Amino acid sequence: MPRRWAAVAVALAVVAAAGLWLVLWLEGVDRGRYAHLATPERIAGLNRAFAEMGDDVVLFGDSHSEFIGDPSPLCGRQAINAGIGGISARGYLNLLDQLRMPRRAYAGLLTIGTNSALDKPLPRSRAAFRDNAAALVAALQTRTQWLVVTAVPPVGPDVAHLFDLAALEAYSEELEGICRKAGCRFLDPFSAIRSENPVIARPGAMRDGVHLVDYRTPLTRSAALLCG
Repeated sequence: MPRRWAAVAVALAVVAAAGLWLVLWLEGVDRGRYAHLATPERIAGLNRAFAEMGDDVVLFGDSHSEFIGDPSPLCGRQAINAGIGGISARGYLNLLDQLRMPRRAYAGLLTIGTNSALDKPLPRSRAAFRDNAAALVAALQTRTQWLVVTAVPPVGPDVAHLFDLAALEAYSEELEGICRKAGCRFLDPFSAIRSENPVIARPGAMRDGVHLVDYRTPLTRSAALLCG
């Protein structure tokens, strides 16, 4: 009997070690991916823009922000687009250490969550996203006079298999809850393109399954809160 329990203990230790290795390996992969997305040239360009910033509006987040381009004037002010395509909530949180904002922006608009919901070997964790997103929101609130956070956009049916769809819906709920507690402003500017399944986009709304055909309309809807 002691030998049997010893064998079980060894097996459990091996499984635990393998799980820990996988978590650390995936984290290393993620960090490398974020470093590649946020190139030194991109970071340097953003820091130059921040150094010259007045009462500007800043777009934070992933490619949904990046694809907006330069919407200046926005709220009658210049806008800085700090969107990083492919990045997750944790990735953007890690990136903030490299972004030097000498003064608070007039307002900020954050869209994040799509890349956090990509299907991966480990299940998507709602709690992990909540923790990363809450920390990200708190950090951005110190960099802006006020912050608007959007729901996670839907995805096209042709790429739905690449995502944890339950996570996509849950992440929007988490972002809304975070704003309710932290005092940021939350809205869903993508409601018009959602199908009966809210995480799936209506036909014709997406250009490539992930990115919208039209970002101007959601931005206009966001501006109602963003501009006060």
